[in-house]
Amino acid sequence: MAARPFMDAPVSINNKTATGILQYKGIPNTVQPVLPQLLALNNTAFALSFNAKLRSLNTAQFPASVPLKVDRHLFYTIGLGINQCTTCLNGTQLIASLNNITFVMPQGSIYHRFPRLPSNTFQLHGCTTQCQTWH
Repeated sequence: MAARPFMDAPVSINNKTATGILQYKGIPNTVQPVLPQLLALNNTAFALSFNAKLRSLNTAQFPASVPLKVDRHLFYTIGLGINQCTTCLNGTQLIASLNNITFVMPQGSIYHRFPRLPSNTFQLHGCTTQCQTWH
């Protein structure tokens, strides 16, 4: 088994291949595994062809019973960026994030939910004499 990143954008990435070897019961240790030939990491035609062939198991044997009425709207955020990385290729590292919690819009203004002044006071730097007290 082997995998590597797909990247069709002109961004430098760490093109490392991940491999795993599965050992089945009853197969002698003398049998040598053969790793698959991987396609180019920017082979967009293959990626699109593969995705177009994905189908659900909506058959009589495996019915896909899904709601027909939409009763919840989901909001996802996806972030992409580049971090500085002195040990990485070209001194940068591609980063990405995806939220895993559905965003719920607040009802009303968020500014009305905060008091004009905090309920407690505090002193900076823990001083005990002639300190500036902040509200």
